[in-house]
Amino acid sequence: MNLLQRVYLRLHTRKFRQRAMQAWHHPRARVISIGNLSAGGTGKTPLGMLLAATALQQGLLTTVLLRGYKAKLSRGGALVRDYKQSSPTEMDASTVGDEALLFASIPGLQVLIGRNRQHALVNWSADSDLVILDDAFQNPSVARDFDIVLIDASLAVTELSLLPCGKFREPIQALSRADCIVLTRCDQADLIQIQEWREQIYKVAKQCPVFQSNHRFGGVYSIATQRKLSVSWSRPVVLLAGIGNPLAFRKTMQQAGFAIEDTVWLKDHELPRPDFLQSLASRYGDTPIVMTEKDYVRLRPLLGQSTLRANRFFYSKIEIAMQNQKEFLERALGNN
Repeated sequence: MNLLQRVYLRLHTRKFRQRAMQAWHHPRARVISIGNLSAGGTGKTPLGMLLAATALQQGLLTTVLLRGYKAKLSRGGALVRDYKQSSPTEMDASTVGDEALLFASIPGLQVLIGRNRQHALVNWSADSDLVILDDAFQNPSVARDFDIVLIDASLAVTELSLLPCGKFREPIQALSRADCIVLTRCDQADLIQIQEWREQIYKVAKQCPVFQSNHRFGGVYSIATQRKLSVSWSRPVVLLAGIGNPLAFRKTMQQAGFAIEDTVWLKDHELPRPDFLQSLASRYGDTPIVMTEKDYVRLRPLLGQSTLRANRFFYSKIEIAMQNQKEFLERALGNN
């Protein structure tokens, strides 16, 4: 660890402990945190959606709280969808964030955003049975009953380098605070990589259960008709993504049998200029352009332009498939 990393870690640890001592406790709900050690791109959103859908099936009034990265309403907080709404409020990604819009597609789920997590929960979650905090492992302002940490197993253990030199926010020793660890994208890692991660985890969190998961292709949907396509693709496609780990998206699509003609990568959560999609359509002719579902909800206003041929654009759903899923859900939801 170099000098910059040691200074960063010391400041982070001091601030974390100070905030943890003042953490707000929800008076009623079980609180689950989903986070990671690295700066995004591990699969928090699909895992959070799995947890939320399972909780709703069990009849729990469930709230998901996200920061609302780069969203206009993040500072003051906002109710994106109420439990009782038959359909989500008409909002766009610039207002509430793309991840909030994805969660808001789940019927019966309450979705909140807010930088001040306590403020948002006090205002809108008094009757919740379950609260899911997105990306909260490094934010102890709200006390939690269960801390889940995700690690991308496709990364080599040698990539465990701290900010500002690397992409990890905390060293692996921080896993000692976790209640459960999920290795994601195990389908994109070899057995040696997975074993190396397990050995590293065991050194710092012996008693912590470790689950493995894969990112699974969930089908391609037409943006023009919103229908899932059942036919196999024989034509090459262009991939479009502005997510934390676009290369993993490419690999998942290749594993699903798609031939990739080209890729267009945006910055994570990026909202491009209004003529962006039109320029892509012109550049690639009749080649289908496939984006992630997160990109679709973020770019939806651009896709509604009258001059754009929406039948050229598609989105792919990516799901998370857990090994020992029943045991994982029981632990997380407090049913064991």
